[in-house]
Amino acid sequence: MDAINSDFRAEARAAKEWLKNTSVPKSEPVAHVHSDSCGCSDLTRYLAPYVIQNGKNAGQIIVPTIKDALDRIDLDAKLKKRQERKESLKNPKKFNTNFAILDVLRSQKKPFSPADLVLDSKKYVDVGKGRYSWKYFYHDAKTGESFTFVTKGKKKVRERSKHEILTERFSLQRTMSKVVPEFRVSKCLYTCRDSKKHLSVYISSKHGTVSVSNLQTCGSVWHCPVCAAKITEKRRLEVQKAIVDHQAAGGSVSFVTRTVPHYKSDSLILLRDRFRKADSIYRANGSYKIIVKDKKCKGASIKVFELTVSEANGWHLHVHELYFHESDAFRGVAVSLNPDYQEFLRSFEDGLYKHWRTAALKAGFYEPSRAHGLQVQNGDFAAEYFAKYGVEPQSGWGIDSELTKAHIKKAKKGFSPFDLLKLYHDTKHPDLIPILQEYAHAMQRQQQLIWSRGLKKRFGITDKTDEELVEELDDVAVEVAKISPAQWKFIVKNGHQVSFFLSEESFYNLMSYLATESDYPAFSLFQDSA
Repeated sequence: MDAINSDFRAEARAAKEWLKNTSVPKSEPVAHVHSDSCGCSDLTRYLAPYVIQNGKNAGQIIVPTIKDALDRIDLDAKLKKRQERKESLKNPKKFNTNFAILDVLRSQKKPFSPADLVLDSKKYVDVGKGRYSWKYFYHDAKTGESFTFVTKGKKKVRERSKHEILTERFSLQRTMSKVVPEFRVSKCLYTCRDSKKHLSVYISSKHGTVSVSNLQTCGSVWHCPVCAAKITEKRRLEVQKAIVDHQAAGGSVSFVTRTVPHYKSDSLILLRDRFRKADSIYRANGSYKIIVKDKKCKGASIKVFELTVSEANGWHLHVHELYFHESDAFRGVAVSLNPDYQEFLRSFEDGLYKHWRTAALKAGFYEPSRAHGLQVQNGDFAAEYFAKYGVEPQSGWGIDSELTKAHIKKAKKGFSPFDLLKLYHDTKHPDLIPILQEYAHAMQRQQQLIWSRGLKKRFGITDKTDEELVEELDDVAVEVAKISPAQWKFIVKNGHQVSFFLSEESFYNLMSYLATESDYPAFSLFQDSA
């Protein structure tokens, strides 16, 4: 049968509410039930689409009992949503994006600088791994706030506390949920999965981190700053393990970057679909497989999709790919000054570019330039990139952030997705909403990091989805408490989430404080005091 007609949606909700609350037995035939209280003069009016029109059974209602009617309403709602999703894929929503606002807001936004503060003192400190750096202590003459900066290269970046970073993540998450309330990020770590079950609180005895069960999570590396931070950190550790194990066995890695020419007027959904098509054509090419095999790669690679946006060029989609070469891939030691290694990389780049150029043209793009369309860099660059992937920037989420992990990295020319979210969070400029919405719709359910088949198994890494990574607990996590959905609702409503998740000490301090609140129920701790 067809899904519920839109004309019947309001009546369907009213009918369902009335059917649930009626005292009439659920086995009673629907055709015998009439009520003005359900929003229509006759309940069968709502059920009209389900009346058989032709044949020997014409006139009969397909949902004979009240229970059948309730089940049918729920099923039709699911079918309607599924149909709407299919239609959205066939006819992508168009967004009235104004990229010119990006440069306007960038020029208006004054970066947070030590020049605006008063220097109190400086100190030469150990920053780890035998390295030392200057640390500067400032205060704001107007507000009295204290700030600490550390030197990174030739720049000073602000050192932020874990509390400040987590507060900003949750704040950005709430901002994104208002921009795209239809996506799961709007309920992530805010809504219980089952309102009739308690929430179990776990604390890692190794890391001191706090986790909670029975909470909805979105597991989106594209939409949610909170989930993205957790996912990318675990992905980074997986990739680093693969690199270290491979190099320890005598192998080497190369770092390939692929991109395509595009225009400011190109929609992100169009770019995404064409890029995926080009990628499929590129990998299906028999000559590509011969080149990869010739370089002793055996198709072993890890692929990362990245995205930026700028006023000059609009959306820019590109991919970084890490190739694993066997120990006998070339002669000599894999160092950047080794002539054999340099020739190995050049020949690899020439072969790959030829097939990427062909694939891009077949997918509907213009010809990628030889200089920028495809580049191959040495393993040192690959190790550096993936060492930064997943590491929290000291300078924060702002436009001044250094290049770090993909979902919050500072783009050289433009904005990364979370740069854009941060800009909207700070300015609340309405012209940024369509840009964020186009990004959110285009990247919904898209994979960011993809391993070639069998590669994780080769390095002894368990294959897990992003959602599984977000929800998994540490091996040393211990259940310390249970709270009710009503208690969690109180915590969320009063803005205590950051204190709840920050650390073990912060969690217990929060519980002690809430115990003094008259409208908060007693909290049940059953951790052994020893």
